[in-house]
This record gives sequence, C-alpha cells and structure tokens, in this order.
Amino acid sequence: MPHSPSDDKLLAQLGLSQVFKRELHFVHNFCISFLCICAAGSLTSTLTLAWNSGGPAACIYGWLLSSLACCALGLAMAEITSALPTCGGPYYWASVLGRERGPLLGWFSGWFSLIGEAALAGAYAASVSALLVNLASVNHEVNITPAQQLGIYTGGAYRL
Repeated sequence: MPHSPSDDKLLAQLGLSQVFKRELHFVHNFCISFLCICAAGSLTSTLTLAWNSGGPAACIYGWLLSSLACCALGLAMAEITSALPTCGGPYYWASVLGRERGPLLGWFSGWFSLIGEAALAGAYAASVSALLVNLASVNHEVNITPAQQLGIYTGGAYRL
C-alpha cells in the first residue's frame, strides 16, 4: 500500500507520526494469513467432534457458518484499522475506543489475546498428536498408552 499525504494528516490528528513502513508483499501477506488461520489444525481438531455429533450436515453447515463469522469479524477489524491506522492493533483500538475505561480495556485485550494464543497452541498440538496416532494405526493395530500420547503431544521421541 503506497504512502499518501492524507495518512500523515490523519496520524497528526491522532497525535502520532509515521514511523513504520506499510509495505506487505503477497508472500508476506499469505504467510501471515496462513499462520493466523492454521487451516490444517482447525480442520483436524474440529471435524471429528462435528462428525460424531451431527454428521456431514453439521460439518458442512458448521464450516460455512464459522467462515461467515470469521469474514464478518475480519471486515469489522478492517473498518477499525482504516479509522485508526496504527501498529498497536486490538490493544490500541480498545484503549482509544474505550474512552475513560480505555487503558483497562486495552490491558484486558492484551491478556485475553495472549491467553488465547497459548490455548490455541495447546489445542493445535493436541490435535496434531491425535492425528499422528490415528495415522500410525491405519494399517497396524497400535495400542498407545496415555504416557506415549503425552510424549507425542510434547514432541518427545516415543515409539508407536
């Protein structure tokens, strides 16, 4: 995205100045987007639950509804980003839009984001370990003990 003088005016109104380069090439954008959505991890960890609970209809409609909700959230965040073009992200948005409770809301936004990222990392590791165990038992009868499953989960070198 090219830099424009109107951006400098808007930043000046916010009491800020342009510091960071706003250039994101296709490869960078793709890598960041793929990292954020973790398509493989979300698919393996959620399809089993949906399939066992509601069958194919739950998988299809659940995926479509989740996709629509993610798109709506992305559009809302894009609108906020266009109004507050800074590098602070959701923490800064909460601080500015929260008025008198802004610093507290920014603090909560930061901590909830950190806790969410940690929970997602754990959920992703759990789904990948379950996927590896299932792949190992496709053609062979494999009995995995809970300790071995934990070893796979934590990345240890356990025999299947």
